[in-house]
Order: sequence, then C-alpha cells, then structure tokens
Amino acid sequence: MLQVLTAGALLLSPAQALADFSPSLATESVNATIEAVSGLSTVLAEQNGEVERNSRRHEVFFDMNVDGQSQGRILVELFDDVPIGSRRFMDLAEGHEGISYQLSKVDAIAPTYIRVSELPRLSYSASDTATIAGGDTVEQLEVELQDARHAHDKQGLVSLIVKDSRPRQVKERLVAYQGKLVTVQEQQGSIPNGSGFVITTAAAPDLDATNLVVGRVVGGMDVVEAISQLPSVKANTGSPFFKVAKLAGDKRADVAEKGFGRPFRRVVIAQAGFTGFVALEIEREQTNQHSCHLARSKCRAYCRTIGTIALVFRSLKFDQGLCCGVG
Repeated sequence: MLQVLTAGALLLSPAQALADFSPSLATESVNATIEAVSGLSTVLAEQNGEVERNSRRHEVFFDMNVDGQSQGRILVELFDDVPIGSRRFMDLAEGHEGISYQLSKVDAIAPTYIRVSELPRLSYSASDTATIAGGDTVEQLEVELQDARHAHDKQGLVSLIVKDSRPRQVKERLVAYQGKLVTVQEQQGSIPNGSGFVITTAAAPDLDATNLVVGRVVGGMDVVEAISQLPSVKANTGSPFFKVAKLAGDKRADVAEKGFGRPFRRVVIAQAGFTGFVALEIEREQTNQHSCHLARSKCRAYCRTIGTIALVFRSLKFDQGLCCGVG
C-alpha cells in the first residue's frame, strides 16, 4: 500500500505506485507534502527574521598607540539590547558634535581589565547641553544597569563606567548662612559622567555593580592583551603608611590611590570611529547560504515526491474518474 510520502521517505516508482494505488492515501500524501513545504517556508522566514534583528548591531574601532607607535586596531561590536548605553558609546566613538574618544588615554591597568579615562566634558555647544544618547547625566545608564542584560563573566567585554567603585568621602566644612557659621557635609570628588570605559581581560564580577556592559571585542583582542601586560604603578594598598593616611583622611592617600595601575608608558586612542555592519553582513551572507542550501535539499526531495504522485494521478485520472487538479 502506498504510504504518505515525506522528504526522507523511500520513493516508489510510478509502476509500483500504480500497482498499489489508493486515491485517499494519495490525497493525504499531497496534503502532507504541501504542509511540509509550508513549514519549511516558516522556518526559513524565522531564520531570516533573526538575521534582520541581528543586523541592527553596530561596530566601532579604536586605533591604539603606545608612546607614539601604532599598537593595532580594536574592533568592538555593540549590543542592541542596551539601547542607551550602546548608542552613547557609538556617539562618543564617532565624535558626535566634536566629542570623541580620540586622544583619550588608558589610565589604569588592572588584573582583570584596562580602563580608558572619561572625557572632561560631553558638550561644546553654546547651551552646554550634551546631545549624545543619555545626555549630561548617567541617570538613564543607571536604569539600564539595574536591568543589566550582560555580566562581566569573560574577557573582551566593553562596559561604560556608571558608578564610582570607591565610596566618596563625606567631609564637613563651615559656611556662612544668615549671618551665622553653620557646618555642612558634602561629598568629595566628582561622580562619573558615563564616558569612561573598560575592556575586560578576564572575568571581572566586581564591575557588575558599577559598569554597564555595552559590547564585546570582535577583533584586536591581542592588542588589548598586549596593553594589559605593560608595566604600571603597583597598587600598594597593603602598606601600613597608606592605611594610616587613608584612615586619617589624608588627601595624599587619595591621590596615590587614583594613580594605582597607571601605565608607565603613554597609551592613547589615536583614532576612533564607526565601521558599520561589515562583520554582520558576512555573517548574514553565510546564514543565507546555509538556509538556501537547506531549502534546495529539502525542496528537491519534496518535488520528487510530488512528481511521483503526479504521475500516478495523470495515469489514472480518466480510468478512476478522479480529478485532483495535480498535473
């Protein structure tokens, strides 16, 4: 008896099909084939839709110099599920309205990351209002940090510094108020402006509370590792002199702490910019080629199935009084 034919089924010759022909089973075969082809179309559409969604990602580059000598290029792919942070990072890499990472320095080398210093200002406009994504403050970045989609769980992750990892000291001072001297408390130092960033060289879970991951290195990780191996100022936090000065609120201890990890060589972003979708277009082309190969292979099997059924129907259309519309 002729069974319902699928792409992987053993196909019968027309003669064998004629010998065991059953109109009802043949009709079921046609319906099953049409349903299978429709299912394939749905799968391919979903795959293409996924590629389209991925194509929203952007890629930026940093050309690094060490003591004036080219060290190589770092390519960073930005995540599309961190919209404000990723767009802000891209704006600064592109040099939106003259505000750029170009000539920014690597100011710290830690065991698990390298750090690029934040920009001194985020706008050169007459109103002094930043037009980059997120604006002048880190409020929108803090919202994304609270709902962080990515953790610092491997090397090659790029994250914006949203909060200071060191607690800001509170100091008292006397001010004149309504003809009297009153004591007020104020925090020392400044808060991050959301432009400084780090690139991890290993898992760094301690950064999850302060940094917003916005992308990953897709090229030039060897450049990052070479920079991370440069000699830098040792973090001398275990020194009894440093501990006493820190407890006493000595400003010299704060200055020394800010210098921990600073490289002895001048490491600078010589050029920065937007590269576009080059890497993603290659990935998209490879995905489409795979999908087309899959489609051709399956459709050839389906067409052989339909062809066999069509021969059976064509031969028996008049003898059986059957009109199926195939052929």
